[in-house]
Amino acid sequence: MCQQNAMVTEIARMLGCMHPDAALQDRIQTALEQVQQAAQPRAVWRYFPLEQQNTPSVAGIHLIGSDIARHLLGCHAVVLMAATLSASADSYLRCAASEDLSFGLIADAAAGVLVEQLCHDTEAAIRAQIKSPFLTERFSPGYGDLPITLQADLLRLLDAQRTIGLTATPQSTLLPMKSVTAILGCSEHPVQDARRFGCGSSCALCPHKPYCMQRRTDESSLEP
Repeated sequence: MCQQNAMVTEIARMLGCMHPDAALQDRIQTALEQVQQAAQPRAVWRYFPLEQQNTPSVAGIHLIGSDIARHLLGCHAVVLMAATLSASADSYLRCAASEDLSFGLIADAAAGVLVEQLCHDTEAAIRAQIKSPFLTERFSPGYGDLPITLQADLLRLLDAQRTIGLTATPQSTLLPMKSVTAILGCSEHPVQDARRFGCGSSCALCPHKPYCMQRRTDESSLEP
């Protein structure tokens, strides 16, 4: 129940409402429950050695950009991960929006929170199994100057279409849409979070905290 309440609060925050009234909380709760019923959450991850030369590379794929290079500085390996709420969640969101646009927006925010929680859960499983003293925060294609066109390469390395039904369009849009791909660096020492964009699991540790418009007012996260 505590996690559900935290999700309702986070969905309200995403909707720009820091103090939702009882009626809005009820709509958010309904949307959250319906998205949970529709979703079939799936995730996959794999460990790869990291080559550090002019640009970091994984299995022959160059990770282009100064931001990812800083993020993985000192790392000897990476974990690639992908997570999705499934095509059934996308179908539900389309139907919800067609029947009631305002409720559809709430449901879309709920799905965003759920896929983020799925990423947190997947990351927790990774941290429990990877014997590396330190893992970086997740860094996804499209963050900073890491090209979003890397989506297809990451999905191929993860065999994501076969394992979790996740693909990318020629424009590098993930399908199903409520999905995430990410890179986590493995290091023997703490590594500086070099993301310029995107939201991590903790406002307290975020380098963008002083000027972030999406900062959680209670400094809490969805993690236990």
